[in-house]
Amino acid sequence: MPLPRAFACAFALLLAVGAFVLLRSCDASWSPVEERELARTEDESIERSPLVAPRESATRDVAAEELSGASATSETSKPSAGRRVVGAADDLLVEVRDPVDRIVSHLNFKLFLRLVGEHDHGDRTLHYLGRNPEGTEGPFRISREVIEESLARAKEAPRKYAGVERAELVLAVDAPSTPCTEHVLREGEVPNEVIILRLGPTGSVRVEVLDGAGTRLARELRFLLTEQREEGTSKQAQPWVSHERAEAGVYLFDLLRLGARFELEVQDASGRLHAEKIVFDGPRAEGECVAAQVRLTREAVLVVGRALDEHGAPLSSQDLSFTAHGPRGSVGSSARTDAAGRFEVPWSNRLASFSGIESIELTRNRVRGRDSVAERVRVVLPPLPETGSLDLGDLRLVGESALELLASGVVVDGAGRPVAEANLQVWEVWPPKQEGPWDEWRMLNDEFFAADQEGRFELRSRHRVRALRIAPQAVGYVPEKGLTVDPGATGLRLVLRRGASLVGSVQLPTALRFDQVSVLPHDGTRYRETARLDAEGRFRTSALKPGIYRFDVISQGRVLASVADVPLVEGEESRADSLDPLDLREALRLWKLRVLDGSGEPLAGHRCFAADGRVERSMAHGQSDRAGRLEFWTARDDEALTLVAADFLAQDVLWKEGEQELRFASASPHRFRVSGCAELAEEFRLAVSLRAPTGDSMDPRVAASASAVGRQTNVREGEILERVIAVPGRYEHRWLLRSMLNEQWIEFSTEGIQLGLEPPAEPIVIAPPRAELERAIAELRRRKVR
Repeated sequence: MPLPRAFACAFALLLAVGAFVLLRSCDASWSPVEERELARTEDESIERSPLVAPRESATRDVAAEELSGASATSETSKPSAGRRVVGAADDLLVEVRDPVDRIVSHLNFKLFLRLVGEHDHGDRTLHYLGRNPEGTEGPFRISREVIEESLARAKEAPRKYAGVERAELVLAVDAPSTPCTEHVLREGEVPNEVIILRLGPTGSVRVEVLDGAGTRLARELRFLLTEQREEGTSKQAQPWVSHERAEAGVYLFDLLRLGARFELEVQDASGRLHAEKIVFDGPRAEGECVAAQVRLTREAVLVVGRALDEHGAPLSSQDLSFTAHGPRGSVGSSARTDAAGRFEVPWSNRLASFSGIESIELTRNRVRGRDSVAERVRVVLPPLPETGSLDLGDLRLVGESALELLASGVVVDGAGRPVAEANLQVWEVWPPKQEGPWDEWRMLNDEFFAADQEGRFELRSRHRVRALRIAPQAVGYVPEKGLTVDPGATGLRLVLRRGASLVGSVQLPTALRFDQVSVLPHDGTRYRETARLDAEGRFRTSALKPGIYRFDVISQGRVLASVADVPLVEGEESRADSLDPLDLREALRLWKLRVLDGSGEPLAGHRCFAADGRVERSMAHGQSDRAGRLEFWTARDDEALTLVAADFLAQDVLWKEGEQELRFASASPHRFRVSGCAELAEEFRLAVSLRAPTGDSMDPRVAASASAVGRQTNVREGEILERVIAVPGRYEHRWLLRSMLNEQWIEFSTEGIQLGLEPPAEPIVIAPPRAELERAIAELRRRKVR
């Protein structure tokens, strides 16, 4: 055969083999007709499936010349539903495609539980899955372990959440304002078959940030785009679309839902410029790009000062923690000193939005050997100027002592055997006595103390204490009273006794779930360990002191039934015929109420208390739903209760079958004028609350009223407070004096005063007891210099 002819034959044979391999690699059942039908079906599903608003979407930092049209898209490919790809044998694979079948690769995925039942429980996110790394091709993979663990949690949900009939495990994109179909995962999902999520029509928002001169800001900025949605008559902010940072002044939020209204907040990462917010309408047509412009013009106040060490030398080029403290917590920032020890901290939106800041603390953490030692200083925050800077002057950071030995010894049981790994609760108390009350006490709960396997312990702490109180705890043992010792005490012997236990069961009406009921043992002094009922109504108590107990069955704070004189023996598991079982199926009744205000509107989401004059029954409490409906269980012999709700007069209600309506009348508030604290120094804050005096003789209805009005408020001389008294009775004002420099506080009370429903014409003058206030001030100052 001539050589050219041989080459031609070989080439033809190669083409035939290639065509055969190509045909074998394709799905023989695929046809153009079926491809069109699949595309039509999936397009229809965009309208049928609910659109999700999960957590966040990508923000793209783009140059101005790149923003002439809609967001960039990836290359086009054919629909991939039913397409199989090579990968791990048990992986599930997922892709997101836009309406014209282009792959969208920059969205994250998540798995969540959709709870279906009588009440709206919302969704429970289980896993934020992420997305493929940048530049990685192919579908996103979900491991079989994640799917099986999530399916197990879905099966458990109806038992875990009250009123849930079933739970669906849903796969969705993690983009709160991106319309996209969902996929409900079920057992037996085909591994290595690509699941397609389809996007609905979307648009984009182009954001440009300018300074006061109209120049684009080329600095690090942070963006928060929030979708506003109408629910009834109020607007509800949805989760974040994006909260990202970059260093250019033009940004693109893509794949946004059409027809939405957005709020955009831009923050200066350095804190020197105040954040600005604008509200605007988003894109209305597919592919539309809406322009949004934000100007950052307001300079933040600078808090400045000079940080010194304990010897007075400047702390040059040091990183310090900058913490602002208020009555309800603290908010942190950071500060960097220069060569002279000076620092500047912008009073940014994060600090300015944290209400009630009273003091500033600087902290430096140093490593000495294996220990970390903190050096800090705290100062009262002076009034902030409108603009410019606030100079705190020279601040000397004082170091804490190295870890000191507080105490050492061993934890044993009643027979002298070591108790392994017993936990130790440690307090500083003053004065150093075995029984309280103490003038001062604080638990060292920022450190963990425990014995070793041999029961030995050696307590070392960064805290310097004057008197130490130690109490051991271990599973199955009775918590003992603490032991008060001097710091540095050694050779201590802490004894734990084996606890007593009881096993029993409770039978309830069908409508009352077991998870709504607890069994509480009472030893004649107070309640001890709470016992929960399992799915069959059984309970077990443990680690109780031996003795005679009363067992109360409680739901929503109300005692439904009691069994008295139950003996428990140390180290033994007891049973009582009266508690195994305790049959309450015919002994309870369900109150169904609908609470309204004076105009007949439902009191939605209002916390209500129901009580009578019997202390031993305590009070029921619950929160009304959107329609004002409220339910709670009581004993069958409860014929009359008093219902208390904040800001309304109490209502007496008599039992009757079915639902009954209660219309609350608004109460006139009592006014209280604060006196007796005019000379209080700026380093202290005085707070007051209205409480019912405690004790077995108090009326539970007054206690319920105090629970509704007893919020604590910082006060100053001459201030007028308003409180609604729902039930007449005897109340007391409880005062709290706090030092802003050492986070210490002292509480004391006035004698009770009798209050009626009708407020007097003039405000009631209230004042802290002068002797108590002076003693508290002196004690807090003594603690500060200690």
